[in-house]
Amino acid sequence: MKPSELFKRLGVGVSSSNSENRMSDYSTFQDAVPDILTLEEFVNLIYKKVVKDNSNPHRYFSERYIRDEYLSTDICATNDYVLEFTNKMLLLQQRIDLKKYKHISEFIVLIVNHLTNKRLVLSKQCLEFLNKIYKTKGDFGDTYK
Repeated sequence: MKPSELFKRLGVGVSSSNSENRMSDYSTFQDAVPDILTLEEFVNLIYKKVVKDNSNPHRYFSERYIRDEYLSTDICATNDYVLEFTNKMLLLQQRIDLKKYKHISEFIVLIVNHLTNKRLVLSKQCLEFLNKIYKTKGDFGDTYK
């Protein structure tokens, strides 16, 4: 599936005058997202577009989808874990070119907020993606253009 077809299914980038194609609730958005997308693909395809376009309610839906589908485990996080992880995320955010990779910066903010509010250990998929961000400084090359 081409990204443009995916955005059309999600209602991202559809003019607001065309109410037939607009997303009206989270469950419609959730059903439109392909189950095979990894966190990395979701962030670099869908979340990147909604952050760039400041698409509401799609941004809210995307952030909720990320939290619901990709971030949490059932393991409670200790205060030390939360504090150490938050500090590492702030350092990671400083390594990223905020103008070029705003969606990555916003994703890190989403993770920090989620971790401090829910106090649950992050999923393996999330940690692997954060490690890749750390190694590449958010520059994934032409992979997601």
